Amino acid sequence: MIWKYTAINELAGEVKGIACGRRRDIVERLGEKKLLIIDLEVDVMASCQGILCASTVPAGELSVFFKDLGNMFQAGLTLSHVLGTLQDGISSAKIRGACVQMKESLVSGKPLAQAMEEVRIFPPLALNAVRAGERSGQLVFACGLLTEYFHLISTLKGKIFRALIYPFAVFIFLCVGLVYVSQAVVPPLMSFLPADAMDGGLTRFMLAVSHTIEVWWLMLVLMTSGGLVLVVFLMSHYRRAADALLGRIPFFGALRKDMDIALCFFDIYILLKSGIPLDAALRETAGTGATLARRKLEVCSSYLVSGDTFAQALAATDYFPALLIETIRIGEEIGAYGDYCERVFRFYYRSFEMRLGALAAVVQPVLLAVCAALLMAFALAFLKPIYANLTHIGVLQP
Repeated sequence: MIWKYTAINELAGEVKGIACGRRRDIVERLGEKKLLIIDLEVDVMASCQGILCASTVPAGELSVFFKDLGNMFQAGLTLSHVLGTLQDGISSAKIRGACVQMKESLVSGKPLAQAMEEVRIFPPLALNAVRAGERSGQLVFACGLLTEYFHLISTLKGKIFRALIYPFAVFIFLCVGLVYVSQAVVPPLMSFLPADAMDGGLTRFMLAVSHTIEVWWLMLVLMTSGGLVLVVFLMSHYRRAADALLGRIPFFGALRKDMDIALCFFDIYILLKSGIPLDAALRETAGTGATLARRKLEVCSSYLVSGDTFAQALAATDYFPALLIETIRIGEEIGAYGDYCERVFRFYYRSFEMRLGALAAVVQPVLLAVCAALLMAFALAFLKPIYANLTHIGVLQP
């Protein structure tokens, strides 16, 4: 829960603020600060927003948080002042509550990375980058990298959503249309069909499909929903088998691989630029997910221990493309791992964007063609025989 409080300090001044947690814990914390509570009530809107939000903070909100954090650091503000300002001005209820807890941790002498880890809303990559930035004195630079990273993740999710929303909407429209036609259109039309209409295979087939949907539509919906849930469950619990299966699909496998490689090397780039050594950056990147590329990077870290270079370790996995390996080899020769990891990311992210655009360009016409085919089949199966019968008996004659 998120609470709003009004209290009196030792100098008889009024203090207002917000706190996150249980009421008893908040009362104890305010008492330790020697604050006399006058009013303590639940911030209903902020609490409801925090409950309804996902367990993780959206990437777009994290991007805004780290951007504001870096700008305030650059302006010379102290950590406590920065978090207090963000606490009052940020829109996300979760980050607002996290700022309250982090500010209290900083007052007790804890570093920023540890305070961020205790609130449990920041991903491991952000924690590692902030920790390295604190050690190297480049916290502003680390915040800038994290701003770019989470902005990229937010943009990537938006592109995938926009590419999938049209096919999904058309699929739902087809399902609803088929159920409506089977329930409300086909039964009245059957009384107008001539006797010889049943001789046509298309009419019999469409009647059979319509009857099946009319009788079993609820069961079909439940089976489809159950199938989707089962697929999601199997993919989440058998990630390696799912990755191997998706990798064998000609177009989708390449699309997924490009996205996976791009995100992995962007993670490495951020960690290297934050001051983390290469072997540690590989282990941290491998530990933030269970994709095939991240598992291969974990293998690469073991090759580095045995004395191989990064390019040799990548080649030994038999997974990464030759162009990527050659790019990293050039980066090794000039001692610019981070910059060349960024180049790898840029290249494969552009490749992913092109493949995603090509997929959207193919899927949309195909779905329109399916809709047209269903309409044509309905017209040929029902409307054509009825029209021919009415013309034959002279209903349409002048």
